[in-house]
Order: sequence, then C-alpha cells, then structure tokens
Amino acid sequence: MERAPDVGSAFRERLTELQTMLGRESPRADLPETLSRTQIQTGMAGIRPKVHACGAQYRVPGTLNVDVTISPAGRVQSAVVTGKFAGTPTGYCVAEAVLAATFASFSGDPIRVAYPFVMP
Repeated sequence: MERAPDVGSAFRERLTELQTMLGRESPRADLPETLSRTQIQTGMAGIRPKVHACGAQYRVPGTLNVDVTISPAGRVQSAVVTGKFAGTPTGYCVAEAVLAATFASFSGDPIRVAYPFVMP
C-alpha cells in the first residue's frame, strides 16, 4: 500500500516562506520582542545619506516627518510622509529612501514609529 505524502510538513514550510516574504515570521525565542530606540536610530541612520540627497535635490528646508511601520523581519512595510512635505517631490523621495532601511529582526508585532528628518 502506498503511503500518502506528509502534506502537513510541506504546508508548514510554505506558510513559513510566505510569512517571511510578508515580514511576518513566526516568533523565535532567541529574538527580542521589539526593537530598542537605539536599534531604530541605527536603522534610520543607514539611510540618512539618501534622505540628505533628497534634501539637496529639492532644496526645501524644514522638518520632514515620516510614519514608519517596521515588520518583525526588520523591513520597512510602509513609510508615509506627513505634514507640509506630504505629497511633495521631497516627501516622495524621502519615503522611497526610508523603504530601504533595514533593522534587526524581532519577535513581536510590527512597530509604528514617527521619525523626523531635518531637511537642510
């Protein structure tokens, strides 16, 4: 008699793969539940040159605020510029730069952060 394939293990592997692609990895005991303030600042510092390039390109001074959602996989799920830069070329440029930020993985829910950048 032929034995049926283990569909459960294939399903679990595919589910894990899809969760990872969506930034929703299964919680791991070795990961912190959330990111520290320092870890968030470090991740955002990595894209600061791109943000400053946006400021240099469009030359509109002021404080630009971005609402950022970070997935447990350490990727930016969304970056929405608010305030006077919302819907402007500078705002779109910075939002695109912020999407490239990377962070350490964590086991909790996605993190929402309001992050300011001073445009020269």
